[in-house]
Amino acid sequence: MMNRVLTIILITAFASVFSDLSGQKSYWEYGLGIGTSTYWGDLSPSSFGKNMATSSVAGNLFLRYNYNRNISAKLNVTIGKLKGDDANSSDQNRIERNLNFFSPLTEFAGIIEYNLFGLEPSDSESRFTPYVSAGFGLFRFNPMTEYNGNKIRLQALGTEGQSIDGFDDRYSLTQLAIPFGAGIKLRVSKLWTLNVEFSARYTVTDYIDDVSKRYVAYETLLLNNGELAANLSDRTDEYLMLPEGSANEPFSIRGSPDVNDYYSLIMVSLSYNIGPKLKFGGNRRIGGANCPRF
Repeated sequence: MMNRVLTIILITAFASVFSDLSGQKSYWEYGLGIGTSTYWGDLSPSSFGKNMATSSVAGNLFLRYNYNRNISAKLNVTIGKLKGDDANSSDQNRIERNLNFFSPLTEFAGIIEYNLFGLEPSDSESRFTPYVSAGFGLFRFNPMTEYNGNKIRLQALGTEGQSIDGFDDRYSLTQLAIPFGAGIKLRVSKLWTLNVEFSARYTVTDYIDDVSKRYVAYETLLLNNGELAANLSDRTDEYLMLPEGSANEPFSIRGSPDVNDYYSLIMVSLSYNIGPKLKFGGNRRIGGANCPRF
């Protein structure tokens, strides 16, 4: 479904570009926004509303080139936080699993936007448009948890046997994301535009939360990756107050390996029209005859 939406957006965008190559009124904008970042994965509640209630504050900075009234290309930087906790679940089995995480989020993305109604600063009647967007990006994460009053970085531990012979290597903390979403643009004046957007990020990893596959034998983790890895791999015994390593059988299901994790963003932003030349102060500009001065 996601691939179909992405294909429709790109085909529509390219059709608009090539339908009218003359008389284009292009301009640059830069902007910033604030909103929320929300994790969706093995440790998120099954209820949409309950999971949205776990969202964290996020912010973004972007530079946008408006090729014409319909097509825009945006470079976007987002900073936020992702978190999940079995304690928020309504499923008793999930509650007893007793896993949780939190992670900083840094994302760099290139995004194409298609304005359905078109938007033109010099047109007094062109003030509002819904839009759809899609693109590609890279994001950085680092799942952690609290244990005995300390913040513990989970990826380095290998809680699912990573780095042990016969198991996977440790997963990378930098991964590919595919943004897609929709929003509304409202031109406040010739210079300022208000943007409200909901977007999701499909990712190529199932380890944003450090949970994906199966439990590893407590003794195997203890011997190869250490006591901390063994204790944090299976925290059911901690919840049930049982001896360490006695709660779950080795190779029993720990996560959902067939479904990757993803995250979503809700952003309210304000962008400023800097005109057809990309200026950085004084005579420094890109896109015109003059080159930057150093």
